[in-house]
Parts: sequence; structure tokens; C-alpha cells
Amino acid sequence: IGDGVVTITASQVGDSIFYPISTSQTVTIINIALDETNLVFDFDFEATAKQTLRDSIYLTNYVDRGLNFAQATASQQPTVTSGGILFDGVNDFLVNLTGFAPIEIWVVLENTNNTVFPNTQTIYSSGFDVAVNPRFIVQGLAGGTDIFNVPQIVREVRVNNIVSNNLAPIGDLKIMSFTQNAGYNITSPAIGNYSGQFWSGTIKRMLFFDEFLSEERRTALQEYLAYTYSL
Repeated sequence: IGDGVVTITASQVGDSIFYPISTSQTVTIINIALDETNLVFDFDFEATAKQTLRDSIYLTNYVDRGLNFAQATASQQPTVTSGGILFDGVNDFLVNLTGFAPIEIWVVLENTNNTVFPNTQTIYSSGFDVAVNPRFIVQGLAGGTDIFNVPQIVREVRVNNIVSNNLAPIGDLKIMSFTQNAGYNITSPAIGNYSGQFWSGTIKRMLFFDEFLSEERRTALQEYLAYTYSL
């Protein structure tokens, strides 16, 4: 079904004395659906068929579209909960060893401390050698609410589709997006870790695209995620 306007008319047949006039209501219908064009990885905590779990709760592998984010070390595996995939802020993270080059990333997440980051926490990072292959990093700074990124790589960070460098004003559960400049060779992307700086909180959804989205698509994606996760 697509966007549009529909008029619904209701009447009670055979009871024209009490209901002589039909009642009509015009309703605007907005199609809330995910446009998967150029979507290269969909990390969804509810997509159980894509997950491999240890002891029914610890995430060891997540495979989608031929890409695999994994964690072989038991003590570093995040936990799949009813509210999202929980990263403990101590040593939990997932990594893709084959490498790929997402250009725009969207994530629905919740930090365990919604006022400040108690320590420097990494939502996403990629790259090996800063000198040769600069990293693509999005972090929250210790003791503050600012979002830190590597400016020559990360073009822009948004919170609820508004350009921002601060997580604090936007409630507990947030939709973040960030884009990277083209031309960088991304290797070993990691969810939840950069150099021992681990994410503390849950991730409900993380979408990786290999193109810059149009503003129209960003608006539609914001609406889809807000609707899906009741934001």
C-alpha cells in the first residue's frame, strides 16, 4: 500500500429511520516501510533467524546479506534481551573481519546512563592503521554528552535526523545516523568497541547503506524507525 487519502463511508442498511445519513471519514494513509535500496547490512535484535547464540542468550554470530559480525570469545559476547542487544561496557563487541565500506549508518540505541557517558564509549569504529587507513569512529566522551567522531572521515552525525553533537537532550531511546566521506577503505568494522572503549547499553537496530541517502529517504527512514520502536 502506498501513501494517499481514502474516504471511508459507513451506513446501517435497513435502518434509515434512525440512521438516514451515511457517515464518512477521510483518512490520510502513510506507508511505513523500510526502503532496502543499497542496504548492505541489517542488524536487528528481533531477527532471530540471523543470530547464532551461545546458551540461548549470548550472541556469537549475526549474518545478513553475506556479511557476518561475530565474537568468538565467550566473555566478550553481547547479550540478546527482550529490549535489544545489550553491550556491557566492559568488553562486549562484535567485529566483521572481512571488511566492507558502509557510507551511511543508522542505529536505534539506548545508553545505560542517559545524562552522561560514565566512560568513553564507542558505538561504531572501523579501520586498522590511523596513519594509513584513518578510522571511522563515533564515540561518546567520558563524563559528558558530546558525540566524538574523526572529522576527516565522519561527515555528519544526526540524532533523530537532526544534525547534532550531543545525545543528552533527546530522551532515553534515540535514533542516530552518521555518514563517512567517500574514498576510504574500511576494514574490520566493529560494533561497540574502539581500542578498549566499549559501548554500554542496548542496540535495537543498526542499518548500513553503501550510499548517501537523500533527505527524502532520511525522513522516511526516521519515520519508519520511530514508528517501529514507538519513539
